[in-house]
This record gives sequence, C-alpha cells and structure tokens, in this order.
Amino acid sequence: MLIKRQLLVFFRDRAAVFFSLMSVLMIFALYILFLGNVLAQPLRAFFGDVAGIDNIVGGLMLGGLVAVAALTGCLGAFEIFVSDKKRASMDFMTSPTSRRKLSLQYVLGSSVVGLIMTLAALVLVMAYLTFNGAPLPGLQNMALLLFTVILSVLCGNAFVFFIIQFVNGTNAYAAVSAVVGSLIGFVAGVFVPIGTMPAAVQWIIRIFPMSHSAAMFRQILVDEQLEQLFYGAPAEYLENFRLSQGITYAFGDLIINFWHSAAVLTLSAITFFTLGLIFMKKRQK
Repeated sequence: MLIKRQLLVFFRDRAAVFFSLMSVLMIFALYILFLGNVLAQPLRAFFGDVAGIDNIVGGLMLGGLVAVAALTGCLGAFEIFVSDKKRASMDFMTSPTSRRKLSLQYVLGSSVVGLIMTLAALVLVMAYLTFNGAPLPGLQNMALLLFTVILSVLCGNAFVFFIIQFVNGTNAYAAVSAVVGSLIGFVAGVFVPIGTMPAAVQWIIRIFPMSHSAAMFRQILVDEQLEQLFYGAPAEYLENFRLSQGITYAFGDLIINFWHSAAVLTLSAITFFTLGLIFMKKRQK
C-alpha cells in the first residue's frame, strides 16, 4: 500500500518527474547541440571522416546518461520519504508498524521509480542512436543492458538511502539533490573524458560506484564498434582510448572489465544499504 502511494504521489507530481529527469535532459540536449561534435573531433582528426564515429561518441556520452538517470530517479523518489518523515503526524508514520519496516517500503518504492526512470532514459538513448544509424544490440547485449539497469538502480538507491540518514527536512534534501544532480555528470565522465582530468579527479571517478555503471553501459554500446574502428591498429591504441574515455578503468596493472564493475556496484549497494540501516537504527535510539 505504501509503495503504491509513493508511486502515485511521485508520478502525479509533474514537477518532481521533470526535476528528476532534468540532469538527463540537460545531458541529452548538450550532446545534440554541441558536445557530440566537440567529442567527435579528436576521432575524426585521427581516423578521418569514417562512418560510425558519431555513433561511438553517442554511445560513450549517452551511456553515461543512463547511469545518471539511475541515481537521479532514486533521488527524486526519496524526496517523498523525506517529506513524509518531516510530517510525522501522518497516519502511516504513527502506525504500529516499525519505522524500519516503513523505511524499507520507501526503499522498495524508490527502486521501482528509479527502474522506471532509468528504463525510460535507456529507451530514449536507444531510439536516438538507432535513428542515427547505430546497430541495434543483439539479444545478449540487450540482456546485459537490462542487467546493468537493475544493478545500477539498486546501487543508486542504496547510495541515496545512505545519504538521507544525514538529511533533515525537505530544504536540506533539495540542496543535496541539486549538488548531486550537478556533479553526477562530471563524476560519471559524461561531460569531460576521464583521460583529460587531473590524476586526483580520475582517482575519485574510479572509486565512485556510478562511474562503473557508466562504464558498463559504454562497453555494451560501443565495444564492438570500437573494435571495427581500431581494426589493424596496435592493441595498446584501443586500450588507451578505452581508458581515456571511461569505458574501462585501471587500478595499477589491473584493467577493470564489465564483471569487475558489476561486482563494484553489487558490493557498493550492499555496503551503502547496510550502513544506511545502521545509521537509521542509531538515529531512532
């Protein structure tokens, strides 16, 4: 019942839906207006005006967009929890049901909202890329995309659940949401390739869980096209390009592949959720 109410309240509030998608829409608009051409210029300078470059750049940037949606969708949904927690006079907050069980229902509800918003972003990205000539992913890649969406939402939801344990009131939450929404595009390597950033910033990006979500989406969307583009070139050229664009990350000599990033998201989700429960229990004492 509470999960249904959360979904109805969120999707009936058009402003809440819009602001949850604002970062996604901003990234999409910037890509179409000028960022796509800017990011494609280095590839054109190296390979010439060959077919497929625009689709590769689109997959790199818009893959990060889907990772952003997985976090901002959950951010928007949790605003209902923060608002309801502040208005403790509501019947279901004063019911015999424990606060922990009520909080877990909010977590489930925000997961559903995040999943819907992320799938909507994925459909937008796939429609745009396909319209511009990119090949449709095969069944295996479609399954991997769905797997990555679910894992990204779970991690993003757990991260937000942990954050809200330190937020009191809707004004503070709005401020936190604004900061996260503004920074997530940079941290996920959407606006600026990770290879152009200072070493300290690159380190932050590599350890931030949602950056691994972006890397997973990029691998699914562009790896096959990159192998065709770099065909005949030395292998280190392709590997260096993948590292510089946030398709993969490196920790020393270890190159993080798709399943490494999946493990990072899984462990991060478990860690953030567990810490959230611990801090929630402490605050209730």
